[in-house]
Amino acid sequence: HAKIAGIRIPHLVSKIYIYQLTKSAKELKYPLYLKSENHSSDVFRVENFKTLRQIKLRLNLSLGWYLEEVVDGVGYTSEKFYWVAGSCFGRDSWQIPRSDIVSAMNLIGKIFSFQVFSSDFIITKNNFWCIDINPEPGLFGSLNARIAFINEIKKMSIHKQKKWARKNNVSNTEYKNA
Repeated sequence: HAKIAGIRIPHLVSKIYIYQLTKSAKELKYPLYLKSENHSSDVFRVENFKTLRQIKLRLNLSLGWYLEEVVDGVGYTSEKFYWVAGSCFGRDSWQIPRSDIVSAMNLIGKIFSFQVFSSDFIITKNNFWCIDINPEPGLFGSLNARIAFINEIKKMSIHKQKKWARKNNVSNTEYKNA
């Protein structure tokens, strides 16, 4: 549907090594995202060949990499959103997600039974397309999402502790003093 609407779909070249970056970049259109195959926080926006050369010097040689076309264009952007236990977060520098995006994220969570995930969207003023769903997000783009995730883990841990205490007939005071 996005392609029919005239929106570029991101093309990518994956499983490439440092020495292959320049050659692989020629297969795509700038700007590009350069991302590590292990989905760490190593994500670079590459505007042109000169930027690519500069970034290559700082890369971890042991990682595999992939290049992905940036699909930002006139009237549309590519954005990542995070879902943590019923709340939707954009990247730290972005504004609060629109209500239709929040509804879509909620639906994705329900359909796949995900408590935590991220999704990439192509967004226009009046429409959006979900182009990727990641059930194991790094949450590196949003401090608020990371804090929500940590709080959710704490809440789950306390719930498990209380459940264990009830099952083993141990009072909260005894449990805390053990």
